[in-house]
Amino acid sequence: MSKQSKLAKISVSNNPKLWLVIGITVAGVVILAETRRRRLRTRYLIKEDFGAFIQRFELLPFPQPPPPAARLTLAGLTFTVKDVFDINDYVTGFGNPDWKETHEVAGKTALVVTSLLKNGAACVGKTVMDELGFGITGENVHYGTPTNPRMPSRVPGGSSSGSAVAVASELADFALGWFARDPSILHRVGHVLLQLKLVELRRTRRFVVADDLFQLSKVSQQKTAPYTKYEFKTNHEEWVKSVRPRLGPDVSDRVLAAITTPHENIKSLYKVRTEMRAALQNLLKDDGILVVPTVADHPLKLNSKKGLSAEFHDRAFALSSIARKHEDCPISVSFVACHGGDKFLLDTVLDMYSSLQEQVSIVSNSPPSADTNGNMDASELLKEKAVKAYLRRGTARESLMFYKEALQDFMHALVLEPQNKVANLAEKRLRKLIR
Repeated sequence: MSKQSKLAKISVSNNPKLWLVIGITVAGVVILAETRRRRLRTRYLIKEDFGAFIQRFELLPFPQPPPPAARLTLAGLTFTVKDVFDINDYVTGFGNPDWKETHEVAGKTALVVTSLLKNGAACVGKTVMDELGFGITGENVHYGTPTNPRMPSRVPGGSSSGSAVAVASELADFALGWFARDPSILHRVGHVLLQLKLVELRRTRRFVVADDLFQLSKVSQQKTAPYTKYEFKTNHEEWVKSVRPRLGPDVSDRVLAAITTPHENIKSLYKVRTEMRAALQNLLKDDGILVVPTVADHPLKLNSKKGLSAEFHDRAFALSSIARKHEDCPISVSFVACHGGDKFLLDTVLDMYSSLQEQVSIVSNSPPSADTNGNMDASELLKEKAVKAYLRRGTARESLMFYKEALQDFMHALVLEPQNKVANLAEKRLRKLIR
């Protein structure tokens, strides 16, 4: 050790004040780090049941008929209901405490809920929603905002926020309004509620991927915006004026705008709705499915100080841009069929889901090739990744019936890995379809 180092060591060890300063500094850093950790934990604390429920209860399904009767379609499944559906002996709150206080206990259960119970499903509670159904973020100042189980720092989306969270967090298998854990359950529930025929002639399918829904239908988004306001005004203006309910700031502004909407525009709004339906029918006919973004932008952060801007609100309703991955947020798309094409749409989504699951399982379980020492060469690793990428894209394109493009992907995979069984089978299958 050098003389300089020895002197430094002696100087430090013999200076208690310096040790005190170092100790205080380290302690301060630790305290600050722990304080920050606790604040973050508190800020995004996962509530019990993810805050999805206004009220938990259990409605048991109707009894299973004795043999030889078939097992009930929804037997073993659980569901939740949005706070707009009547349940016997419970008050329907519509997401607002003043609404709940000014309405009586329901005298009977809504037909849609009874139908689910008759077919074997059990109801496990009522869920939080945007006040008066007049919002898209899922935030509720009275009952709290359900925690987005995938991204706790973001809003869950609305207006059926509690329903979505209950299903996404696996507290229920499906929910009203209209969420399901997977397409298979959605298909079963859809057949029960829509009273669809189990067997129907299989139709060809044609997908239309929309860059902009309203650009395709030639209907201006400015014309569509007032329609929801008018419907709200027609149904709830009298109650709003007489009760003067306590509302969250964003909801209050939209409710005020709705009840001051003039009546004289209603004929033109009905005309717009008719034009939109006709445009979609002309575009999709009997075999088309429109693929559109579910939302226009990434989800807002919780308790965002800037609030919900008018532009964000209009874009979300009008779907005027392509959905995209932004800041690690998930992507979502919606599938739209022609008016009355419910079974066609449910069958299509179920077939796509089954096919994708099968192909992803095959690709995921394919072991990577290695050398005699068990090590993966860099070039082999890149080739393996490229093959899997082509297989994934080819599978997705085939599911959307872009057969020529899918065939190209599988052929690229075969160039890199000629003995790949998945690509070989896909190539043969697609060549038969394209002939």
